Amino acid sequence: MFVRYTISDAERTEPLSYQQFQTNRLSRAQFATLAENHVFSPALLNTFRFSYSRIKTAIVSPSGIIGPQYSFVPGQELGEISIGGVTTLGATGSAPNVKAQNIYTWSDDVFYTRGRHSLKFGGLINRFQQFTNNGTNSRGAITFANINSFLLGQPASFRAVTPGSNLTRTYHYTTLGFYGQDDWRVSSGLTLNLGLRYEFLTQPQEVQGFSAALRDIQHDANTTLGPAFENPSLRNLSPRLGFAWDVRGDGKTALRGGFGLLYDIGNLGNALSAGAGATPPFAALSTVSLTTPTPLVLPLTFPDSAAGKALRTVDYLLQQPHMLQYNLTVDRQLPLNMAVALAYAGSRGLNLIQTKEGNPTVPQVLANGSQFWPANAPRTNPNWTSIELKTGAGNSWYNSLQLGLSKRLGKGLQFQSSYTWSKVLDETQGQLGVDNNASSTFGSDPTHRSADKGPASFDAAHNWRFNAIYRLPEFSSAGRVTGKLLNGWWISGILSLQTGYPFTPALQTNRSRSGVNGGGAGIDRPDLVPGRSNDNIILGGADRYYDPRAFTVPALGFLGNLGRNTLRGPGFANLDFSLVKDTSLRFLGESGKLEFRAEFFNILNRVNFDMPSRTVFAARADLESPLSDAGRITNTSGSSRQIQLALKMLF
Repeated sequence: MFVRYTISDAERTEPLSYQQFQTNRLSRAQFATLAENHVFSPALLNTFRFSYSRIKTAIVSPSGIIGPQYSFVPGQELGEISIGGVTTLGATGSAPNVKAQNIYTWSDDVFYTRGRHSLKFGGLINRFQQFTNNGTNSRGAITFANINSFLLGQPASFRAVTPGSNLTRTYHYTTLGFYGQDDWRVSSGLTLNLGLRYEFLTQPQEVQGFSAALRDIQHDANTTLGPAFENPSLRNLSPRLGFAWDVRGDGKTALRGGFGLLYDIGNLGNALSAGAGATPPFAALSTVSLTTPTPLVLPLTFPDSAAGKALRTVDYLLQQPHMLQYNLTVDRQLPLNMAVALAYAGSRGLNLIQTKEGNPTVPQVLANGSQFWPANAPRTNPNWTSIELKTGAGNSWYNSLQLGLSKRLGKGLQFQSSYTWSKVLDETQGQLGVDNNASSTFGSDPTHRSADKGPASFDAAHNWRFNAIYRLPEFSSAGRVTGKLLNGWWISGILSLQTGYPFTPALQTNRSRSGVNGGGAGIDRPDLVPGRSNDNIILGGADRYYDPRAFTVPALGFLGNLGRNTLRGPGFANLDFSLVKDTSLRFLGESGKLEFRAEFFNILNRVNFDMPSRTVFAARADLESPLSDAGRITNTSGSSRQIQLALKMLF
């Protein structure tokens, strides 16, 4: 029997420098687990588990600034103000926001051995209860191209949730998975792994009936009451194949391989939460993108053509996200208790969840094949303006070469080294902005996949990890007291080296006039100056990590020619070290001992830089200088040196 209960509370305040516009992030997580392993016979084993988890998070950003001269939305506190090249002020655009999730989990696994077959059967059931109160854009948000536009009160765009919208939702649904697998020992040197899994989810239900969908996104003028999307998971049969072959029959060289079709289910919590904020008839969003300087008037007002016409919703014809995974590995035993492994691992993602413009504008196609967006280009569905669509339409490609070297403990030394050389390509993916902090969650051209195909925001080309433990020699001739002091010492370390993640330089305003995300900031990309490349764009350092003069402002109405995620951010290097002393305490039993640990995280106190500011131009004029903070790094990754001392008694 096994029982465990864990509770964790966390609070984070940001920024700390000024109190008026602080954002407080709160969370409480609780986990309870009960498990039983039962041996019916030497050939039959059963494992049963039940668990309950509850996670609640809240984002609050009270400013106390409210009134006709401050409020973007009547009765609400001051909203979010974004100023290109300067800062973001006011309440964070996602506040107030409260989310809570209960998950009840039952699982059972049966292990049965018969002859050459090791059989496994089991099931996993998760009951989800998800609550959200999503206040994104409820206070309104205004974007200014630069400080000059801000001082003149001339916004580039603004948005707000329609007053009176119902932003609270509670969804219930269940995921179920069942599997069977046979590890078949064909011969002494060959084992096959044959498995099949079936998993699906029940239709998510909003318990109060606050659910609707735009079923025909290209033509419908109104939403239809009912489920947010059609359940795409009912055909999720997933085969698993694998093998292990002792090549020479001497137990020293092994060839292993595997293939699996994997499905991702129960992954739409954030998508359903986003839809709660702007899916009529229960909630509505209004957006305005301005191509000419227009004075700002409070409270925000929207023309009839824009009021309540912007949506945030889930694709009713959602496709099932899935992935093909495959690998091939050669393992070889070496002298001195060492082993080496060389592997290829890859995957192909299909119908991955992504955020895209669901109601794109229609550009003109010029004689040379390029696209041009005139002012006020019509949208595909004229009944709506911008639609933030959560849909299963993304693709990904992953290929990697992996090299591992390990040494078992011998003469006091053991170590492990793992190196991966890889590339991940995609067409954007993720449900939230934080899923793509190095580029826009939205693609710049929703009608042409190739325009946004590039390295994924989490692609690390080179990744090396090395860890080692060394036990210092014992002094057998030392006296009892001296031996207690000198013996039992050992040291260990973990070295991490990694190349930087990719990022995309961007424009502050919707220079192309494509209207993606209502003309949101950071989506359009600049033009690359001929002759410039990564070799002469990346400067390094925190003040100006890349040269913004390598880019120019595209012509009005055109997309920039810079590819997505073409530049690389700073790499990461870290060394952790520990010094440990074991002292035997026989009165606590044969294994009784006192362990002293001194641990040094980032012992070299190396500064690892985070991503640079990627907004290059305000993009209000054909010829303009880069923003003052373009390429500047203001945050670090990882922590400074931290020292931890501990005593542990074992008995």
